[in-house]
Amino acid sequence: MADHTGKLSIAEKQKISEAINACWGGRSEACPICGNTQWLIADHLVTTTTLGGAFQLGGQVYPLVMLISPCGYTRLFNAIMLGVHPSAKPPEEATQPAEVEKQ
Repeated sequence: MADHTGKLSIAEKQKISEAINACWGGRSEACPICGNTQWLIADHLVTTTTLGGAFQLGGQVYPLVMLISPCGYTRLFNAIMLGVHPSAKPPEEATQPAEVEKQ
């Protein structure tokens, strides 16, 4: 979806906004730091890398969408799971993450 530099188009940002709004489903969208409910979708996809003892170029990465609040607090959403990044498997066929036990 994004261009070769990871830059998102306006249409892609709209799709991201719709996907995230569907996920949020009535829960508080407020920033846990400043309490603001305004979130900016960053212009580019970003990635994280896996840890394997040392940083490795060309290793496994996870494409992410950044939501940034006015105070700078940042939330990351997996771009594949949101359906806004091409992957080998569509989001509904991707491996489901393990459930995290809530305490």
